[in-house]
Amino acid sequence: MTPMQLFLTLTASVLAAEDPLPPPTPAPVAQTATQPTAADNASAPLARSPNAAANRSPFSGRFVLGAGYDSNALLLEDTNQFVTELGGPTLSASALLRYRILRENDHRLEIGAIFDHDYYADQESARQTRVGLAGTWAKRVGQWLPGASLGAYRYVVDGDPAATAISGSLSWNRPTPTWAALPSLDILHITYDDLDAADGLQIALNYRHWFMLRPGQPASRIEASIKVGVYSADEDFESYTFVRPGAEIRWQDPGTGELSHWTLVGRAWYEYRSYDEAVPLANESETAHRFSLGGEADRRLLPWLTGGGYAAYTVRNANITSREYDRFQVGLRLGATF
Repeated sequence: MTPMQLFLTLTASVLAAEDPLPPPTPAPVAQTATQPTAADNASAPLARSPNAAANRSPFSGRFVLGAGYDSNALLLEDTNQFVTELGGPTLSASALLRYRILRENDHRLEIGAIFDHDYYADQESARQTRVGLAGTWAKRVGQWLPGASLGAYRYVVDGDPAATAISGSLSWNRPTPTWAALPSLDILHITYDDLDAADGLQIALNYRHWFMLRPGQPASRIEASIKVGVYSADEDFESYTFVRPGAEIRWQDPGTGELSHWTLVGRAWYEYRSYDEAVPLANESETAHRFSLGGEADRRLLPWLTGGGYAAYTVRNANITSREYDRFQVGLRLGATF
């Protein structure tokens, strides 16, 4: 695996990242989440040589349309007596346009424009749109691959502006043909339009380790990860410390890039979260545990077209029962890459 193959994989993950907003206690924007995505599928040049990738057009992109069912779009307690319909059918659309500024074999700089929209037919307050710009940089230094990313995102919920997020990351990766070490420092600043108490800064240390199932092919791998950080909000009852370990296995048919047939993904993660103070009128600060288990399957129908599906189950347990919920998501999607 060349450093540039690793960079292409990581770039696809950054630019196609899911909603980065950590959920504060009462914020409407935190009540939604994007469907699971196969971000690495957007990296069509994965199996190409660095020279071949350099000869391509500097523009690339991916469009995805999805339809499915979400059992708890509002992330509310199942026995909530004020809301009788928590979930329902959902439609989604996402678009990513990338431009490669630098395309040298050992030096890359890319920028991307992102658009996501989740539409819930029965839940207007869960309809969310995200637009943003993101950039990634990486340069080979000996056996190492340092890199950086920066993104700015604007969120609209049910037609009203909801939040602005600025994210950044610094990494110092070590790729080899059989494994890759991916440490990073991640920073996220969030400003809510109508919830000043939840405005804050998240700082986290993240470590991911890849075990290649086929030497030199990061599209087929086992990943173990752990992320530890703090979210410091304007009010202490919105501030918390968290630990999030996770695991993922990703398998792709042997082949060359766009001629691969299937991409299968299975993942699981757990998050422990401890809030600094109790919310007003509560007797104790919140401690929460979240666990998620999911899978994806995508088949390449044409060199530029993929079709597949996803399913995920998430449960949240807490010492404040009104903050507990579970959620099941399932759906189909169609993606086009150019």
